[in-house]
Amino acid sequence: MPQIGDLLPDREAAHDRPANVAGVMGVVLVTYNNETHIGPALHALRAAATGPMDVVVVDNASADSTVAVVRRDHPGVRVLAQLENLGFAKACNLAANTLETELVLFLNPDTVVDEDALSIATDAMLADPSIGILGGRTRYPDGGLNSTCCFGRPTLWSALCEALGLNALGSGTTLFNPEHLGGWDRGDTRDVDVVTGCFLLIRRDVFEEVGGFDERFFLYSEDTDLSLRVRRSGRRCVHHHRVGLVHAGGGSDTVRSAKLVKVLAARAVYYRKHWTRPAIAAGTALLDARVLTRLLASQLRGGPHRNHWQQVWRQRAAWHQRRVSTA
Repeated sequence: MPQIGDLLPDREAAHDRPANVAGVMGVVLVTYNNETHIGPALHALRAAATGPMDVVVVDNASADSTVAVVRRDHPGVRVLAQLENLGFAKACNLAANTLETELVLFLNPDTVVDEDALSIATDAMLADPSIGILGGRTRYPDGGLNSTCCFGRPTLWSALCEALGLNALGSGTTLFNPEHLGGWDRGDTRDVDVVTGCFLLIRRDVFEEVGGFDERFFLYSEDTDLSLRVRRSGRRCVHHHRVGLVHAGGGSDTVRSAKLVKVLAARAVYYRKHWTRPAIAAGTALLDARVLTRLLASQLRGGPHRNHWQQVWRQRAAWHQRRVSTA
């Protein structure tokens, strides 16, 4: 069975490039306190490998033993250990700049790819040059569908649906749940607006042509922005239902209120980059409304969610700023 790093020395310097790599695919995993997940993720990559792969782990200053686990159990994997948290987008760009493979796979460390996932994804990409980005169908560890593998693009309508809770009331329809593509079980292959960064396979020349990930996105929405720029370049973003993987989700960001603040802040950055001024103002107001309606509802009902929404509302300045906080 092909092994990850069969031809690769262990390297730590960000500028080093592996020698004599014949593989088509390079893989980038960005870790932050992922000691529990990174081992299974890399073992699954090894089982799915169809040839030599250049695998790079960028660790964003983990406080746990993530780096030690990789270096101990996977000596063929390059580790770029950072002294500070660079954020997801910047860490991905750092690793991608060290690759010379035709394809680059950005993969979350809390994923386990199916044994045939890489071969199916690679064959699909190489067979159709119109595909710029390809994603797979994700499952939760219990086997249930994890629909976060792909999304529809953000619009004022989708922001309104989120603010009013219509996306929850009409979760099974694309009319009221457009970003989550409500009602679709991800069971067929089709073009999508957004392929998420949990499994995002892209041609390296396309990635370089569009400028890589926009580092103004510290965490979240960077894949939405990249997918948009790739589609604007004339390439397709494709969800491939036969490319399967388990994605646990929340592997490095587990505090619910803090995560939502980051999600909303990143969404505001996306609005400011791609929308007109009137739409930006409306979209930002709808982010406020999205939180405020939940806060008011939680106060009426009482219960454990009240404190969560109070914490998010107090931090609303985060999505009124021009940059995502790095805190």
